[in-house]
Amino acid sequence: MQRSVIWFLSAALAFSTLTACTTAGQPTSTVTTAVSVTQTSVSYNDDSHIYTLSWNAGVPVSIAVSQTADGSNSRLLAEKISSGMFLWQGPETEQRQFFIITPENSPAIITASRLLPVEGALNLRDLGGYKTADGHTVRWGKIYRSSMLAHLTADDYRLLTPLHIGTIADLRANEERAKDVTNWQAGEVTRIETDYSMDYSQFAGMMKEMDAAKAKAMFTTMYPGILQQQTANFRNMFRQLLHDDDALLFHCSAGKDRTGMAAMLVLTALGVPQETIMQDYLLSNTYYAANIASFSQQHSDGKQGATSAMMSRLPPEVSAVFMGVSPEYLQAAMDSMSAEHGSVMGYLQQELGLSDDDIATLRSRLLM
Repeated sequence: MQRSVIWFLSAALAFSTLTACTTAGQPTSTVTTAVSVTQTSVSYNDDSHIYTLSWNAGVPVSIAVSQTADGSNSRLLAEKISSGMFLWQGPETEQRQFFIITPENSPAIITASRLLPVEGALNLRDLGGYKTADGHTVRWGKIYRSSMLAHLTADDYRLLTPLHIGTIADLRANEERAKDVTNWQAGEVTRIETDYSMDYSQFAGMMKEMDAAKAKAMFTTMYPGILQQQTANFRNMFRQLLHDDDALLFHCSAGKDRTGMAAMLVLTALGVPQETIMQDYLLSNTYYAANIASFSQQHSDGKQGATSAMMSRLPPEVSAVFMGVSPEYLQAAMDSMSAEHGSVMGYLQQELGLSDDDIATLRSRLLM
């Protein structure tokens, strides 16, 4: 789609809404009230480089774009847009874009596409933009979650380098890190990782009679064990968040289970409601499960490991369970924390050693 067509569609959307709101017989005077922007959403099309912005607001807004998460050095794109939707064709080279939506007589809000458009990783997304229970917002560009990073391309690194990622927490086991080595090329980073092994042999016998219900039960049972497995990684990850202003990226292999647990803990510490945390967790069904087949084919070296071979023999409905996530998995882990520590926050304080002052520091650093 040509750039001129995009601008035409945006202008048409804005004009049609303004026209509909200016009908004969309405009073010409209005009362000025502050109206906040809510339910913002940004999606990105890799092929056309088109960003689609949507939001809820009862007044016209202006829209600007910036390549920094704080909205500095922004460039105005449009004014007096009342349609609740705006299309913009970005540059052909991949760059992280942040949008500033400003209603008339009201504070601006910064928003961005949650999923980063990289070729060499699935499920690489920003935890920014989520609202906390007390009305604050998680800062964009400070916390990222992802699948493994071994296949990132040169173009991917051109996108990632300006993000100032200073820490990578690799939650994978020894065998996973050795098989798919992360050759990070976006600046010097502090690495967080723990030596432990995954014994896949225990699954071999189970797979012969596995069905979808048994697979779900297995994951539900497995999740509380992730807490013990990852205690050191989680503790070190929070310590880094407390003392480093650069962005932090945490990941495992698929970026959905161990990584989903880490995201839940971070968002809980920041005061994000449990419902929102669960919604973020379930996004892996959109960003990972829906794309893993084509991704694996694209990055396969022609060799099939024992685990991949075992997975390929599973019925489709069972394979779908292994590739996705379900609410009961994460809930099982949260129930375990509540049973042992009173709540998820109790786990953060008692098991990971976060004090009330630490929680306050995290929120001052990572919320706006």
